[in-house]
Parts: sequence; structure tokens; C-alpha cells
Amino acid sequence: MSLQPQRRLLKDRYRLLSSLGDEPDGSELWIGVDRDEAPVLLKTWDYAGPTPGAVNQALWDTTLRVLYRLSSSAGAARSLLLLRDAGVDPDAGVFAMALKAPGQTFVRLSDALHARPDLY
Repeated sequence: MSLQPQRRLLKDRYRLLSSLGDEPDGSELWIGVDRDEAPVLLKTWDYAGPTPGAVNQALWDTTLRVLYRLSSSAGAARSLLLLRDAGVDPDAGVFAMALKAPGQTFVRLSDALHARPDLY
């Protein structure tokens, strides 16, 4: 299913605003907002069928465990993009995760470097 701006995800907890594009892993990055209109980065992966397959679900679960472990590390809140929420959204047909950053500015590293070649 193709997601569009204004689509709500994860039981209406998040609203998509604009796509940052597709990633090499098959996911799509979105700028969105939570219920309080605070900015979040949303990463979504489509799955085929009414529910995700066992293999995709296992990969998703493994990824979440690693990200939750990183998010709970000492000092992570000051320096990392932190996983705040995640789940399967059967209405949209996607796995979705909501991430927050200390500065709340979401720019791909490749885009930032392209915009500022003096940084490298």
C-alpha cells in the first residue's frame, strides 16, 4: 500500500506530513507529528497480505530489540535518534516506527553533506 501525506498510523498516534524518500532497505522515511503535534521521524516498511509473514515479523522483532537496547543506553537521549514507538499497522499494511531526536531536526546525512560540502 502506498502511503500518502496526512495518513494516520499506529492507531492514530502519528500523522504523516512529508516523505523523505525510500531507503535501500525497502523502507520509507517520513516527517510526521504525534498527537501533540510534536515532530517525529517515521520509518515504514510495507508488507504483502492482510498480516506480515513469519519471516518478516521475526526480522522486525529483532530490529526492534536492538533499537530498544540502544535507546536505553546511558546518554542515548542526548546523542541518538531514539525509538519512541513501534508496531504493525494492519490498516496501512506497514510496520512503522516513530523516532525522536534531541534537536528535532530530521535531515538525512547524505542531504546535509550535499548541502554543505565544506563539512567534508
